[in-house]
Amino acid sequence: MDLRTNAALQFLGAAVVTAPVMVLTEEVAFDASWQAWAVLAWAVLGLSVGAISLLLLMIRRGAVAGVASLFYLVPSAVAVLAFLLFGERLSPVQVLGMAVTAAGVAVASQAETSPRDARAASQPAAGRLRPANRPLS
Repeated sequence: MDLRTNAALQFLGAAVVTAPVMVLTEEVAFDASWQAWAVLAWAVLGLSVGAISLLLLMIRRGAVAGVASLFYLVPSAVAVLAFLLFGERLSPVQVLGMAVTAAGVAVASQAETSPRDARAASQPAAGRLRPANRPLS
């Protein structure tokens, strides 16, 4: 399936679920200031379209384990952005947790691209399969 079609279907599915809840539970109003439009543009283009497109592209290229490990960096990235943009404080425990998380993702990323795996990935898929009439060695 095309990446744009896949992303559009995901967004449509999310809208079908969240729109009725929004209508029933929220006051439907929009502050049409330039700040609100800027935040909306960032949320739609940067976070939704850009991030989902990047995610689907990485999955399509076979980096599923890498994509999964990158999800662990999301809380750290958000905490750093809150520190830089909004002046929120980071405690030493939070910084230590970010370092441990980053180290874990680095180790997982290195394990994913070990030399043996790189050689296996460069071979055609048929070359890695064992014929049915050949015993395991």
